[in-house]
Amino acid sequence: MSDLPEFRISVDQNPYLPEGGRDMHAIVSVEARALGSADGGGAGAGAEAAEVIIIDTSGSMSFGGKMAAAKRAASTAVGVLRDGVHFAVVAGATGPG
Repeated sequence: MSDLPEFRISVDQNPYLPEGGRDMHAIVSVEARALGSADGGGAGAGAEAAEVIIIDTSGSMSFGGKMAAAKRAASTAVGVLRDGVHFAVVAGATGPG
Protein backbone atom coordinates (compact mmCIF):
# COMPACT_ATOMS: atom_id res chain seq x y z
CA MET A 1 0.00 0.00 0.00
CA SER A 2 1.29 3.46 -0.87
CA ASP A 3 1.87 5.99 1.88
CA LEU A 4 1.08 8.90 -0.45
CA PRO A 5 -2.02 10.98 0.32
CA GLU A 6 -5.30 10.49 -1.51
CA PHE A 7 -6.79 13.61 -3.08
CA ARG A 8 -10.47 14.25 -3.71
CA ILE A 9 -11.63 17.28 -5.69
CA SER A 10 -15.15 18.60 -6.11
CA VAL A 11 -16.39 21.63 -8.03
CA ASP A 12 -19.61 23.54 -7.42
CA GLN A 13 -20.93 26.43 -9.47
CA ASN A 14 -24.06 28.37 -10.18
CA PRO A 15 -25.24 26.96 -13.55
CA TYR A 16 -27.28 30.09 -14.36
CA LEU A 17 -25.57 33.14 -15.80
CA PRO A 18 -27.44 36.43 -16.01
CA GLU A 19 -28.39 37.53 -19.51
CA GLY A 20 -25.20 38.72 -21.25
CA GLY A 21 -23.04 37.40 -18.39
CA ARG A 22 -19.63 36.01 -19.27
CA ASP A 23 -18.05 35.33 -15.87
CA MET A 24 -18.47 31.91 -14.32
CA HIS A 25 -17.40 31.51 -10.71
CA ALA A 26 -16.72 28.09 -9.27
CA ILE A 27 -15.85 26.81 -5.82
CA VAL A 28 -13.23 24.09 -5.88
CA SER A 29 -12.80 21.99 -2.76
CA VAL A 30 -9.75 19.79 -2.32
CA GLU A 31 -9.42 17.19 0.41
CA ALA A 32 -6.25 15.23 1.10
CA ARG A 33 -5.92 12.36 3.52
CA ALA A 34 -3.46 9.60 4.16
CA LEU A 35 -4.49 6.26 2.70
CA GLY A 36 -5.81 3.92 5.36
CA SER A 37 -6.66 6.82 7.68
CA ALA A 38 -10.32 6.99 8.63
CA ASP A 39 -10.07 10.48 10.13
CA GLY A 40 -7.75 12.06 7.56
CA GLY A 41 -4.74 12.15 9.85
CA GLY A 42 -5.03 15.83 10.81
CA ALA A 43 -2.15 18.22 11.39
CA GLY A 44 -1.43 16.75 14.81
CA ALA A 45 -1.01 13.24 13.41
CA GLY A 46 2.21 13.89 11.49
CA ALA A 47 0.53 15.27 8.35
CA GLU A 48 2.91 16.27 5.58
CA ALA A 49 2.60 19.32 3.34
CA ALA A 50 0.71 19.08 0.06
CA GLU A 51 -0.16 21.52 -2.72
CA VAL A 52 -2.77 21.19 -5.47
CA ILE A 53 -2.63 23.50 -8.48
CA ILE A 54 -5.81 23.60 -10.55
CA ILE A 55 -5.79 24.97 -14.11
CA ASP A 56 -8.96 25.89 -16.01
CA THR A 57 -8.64 24.51 -19.55
CA SER A 58 -12.04 25.64 -20.80
CA GLY A 59 -12.39 27.44 -24.11
CA SER A 60 -12.41 30.89 -22.49
CA MET A 61 -8.79 30.36 -21.45
CA SER A 62 -7.68 30.47 -25.09
CA PHE A 63 -8.26 34.23 -25.33
CA GLY A 64 -5.72 36.91 -24.49
CA GLY A 65 -2.89 34.62 -23.50
CA LYS A 66 -4.73 33.31 -20.42
CA MET A 67 -3.64 29.69 -20.92
CA ALA A 68 0.01 30.59 -21.42
CA ALA A 69 -0.12 32.71 -18.26
CA ALA A 70 -1.78 29.87 -16.30
CA LYS A 71 0.92 27.43 -17.43
CA ARG A 72 3.69 29.84 -16.45
CA ALA A 73 2.07 30.40 -13.05
CA ALA A 74 1.70 26.65 -12.44
CA SER A 75 5.31 26.01 -13.45
CA THR A 76 6.53 28.77 -11.14
CA ALA A 77 4.42 27.44 -8.26
CA VAL A 78 5.83 23.91 -8.68
CA GLY A 79 9.34 25.33 -8.93
CA VAL A 80 9.17 26.95 -5.49
CA LEU A 81 7.79 23.96 -3.58
CA ARG A 82 10.13 22.76 -0.85
CA ASP A 83 11.60 19.29 -1.11
CA GLY A 84 9.27 16.56 0.09
CA VAL A 85 6.01 18.42 -0.55
CA HIS A 86 3.45 16.21 -2.26
CA PHE A 87 1.76 18.01 -5.14
CA ALA A 88 -0.70 17.58 -7.95
CA VAL A 89 -1.43 19.63 -11.05
CA VAL A 90 -5.02 19.20 -12.17
CA ALA A 91 -6.31 20.56 -15.48
CA GLY A 92 -9.93 20.41 -16.42
CA ALA A 93 -12.95 21.73 -18.25
CA THR A 94 -16.44 20.48 -18.98
CA GLY A 95 -15.33 19.02 -22.29
CA PRO A 96 -12.20 18.52 -24.39
CA GLY A 97 -9.78 21.37 -23.65
